[in-house]
Amino acid sequence: MRRRNKKKKKFNYEKILQHRLLIIFLGTICAFTILMIKIMDVMIIHQDDYSKQLAKLTYTTVSGTSTPRGRIYDRNYNIIVDNKSLKTITFQKRKGMTNQEMIEAAKKVSNHIDIDYHRITNRAKREYYYVKEKEKCDKLVTEKEREKVSQRKMTPRDLEELKIARIKEEDIAFSEEEQKIAYLFYLMNKGYTYEEKIIKSDVTDQEYAYISENNDQLNGFNTKIDWERVYPYGDTFKSML
Repeated sequence: MRRRNKKKKKFNYEKILQHRLLIIFLGTICAFTILMIKIMDVMIIHQDDYSKQLAKLTYTTVSGTSTPRGRIYDRNYNIIVDNKSLKTITFQKRKGMTNQEMIEAAKKVSNHIDIDYHRITNRAKREYYYVKEKEKCDKLVTEKEREKVSQRKMTPRDLEELKIARIKEEDIAFSEEEQKIAYLFYLMNKGYTYEEKIIKSDVTDQEYAYISENNDQLNGFNTKIDWERVYPYGDTFKSML
């Protein structure tokens, strides 16, 4: 009796295993069939619809309010003054934006636009370092000098200028990458605080596209089209025209 029970149990186990393998096999076939149907639907049946949706996600329409000035013609309808469009990258500081946030935005943009950072001045480097390393710069003045501010013998601006003047040359010996960020930061702060600043004019298509597509993540950076007057005949009657 014991031997018969063992054989019966073994037979039932093998049968259950076979059923499970069959279910897995059928499930795999069904999954691949559904996948193939879906691939055919995307690539063949509704290919045009999905291509249009992809195009909408891929391309970004950029619009602006800038318009060209009128052309000037001579009596024979030859153009004597024309316009040239300039793709331009701008920056406008947002309210509540901190200097550290501006530096982070400059870091992101610096890798995607080409600017002549060699034009940066020693003063601009010092101001960038002062903002970036404010805690270190605060230690460049003594307690007595700080007391002069509270005693009104020195203004806060005078104290700030003292800190900037005491920044060592070795501290502002920046790498090329850091100089580029520092120069961008200078351009972002040039002029009135909240006015729109031109960072670079006549940019490449790649530079223009990067800023246009990512301006919502770049904290104030944007693009626009500017217009430049073109004189086909050079300086001839240029002042009059």
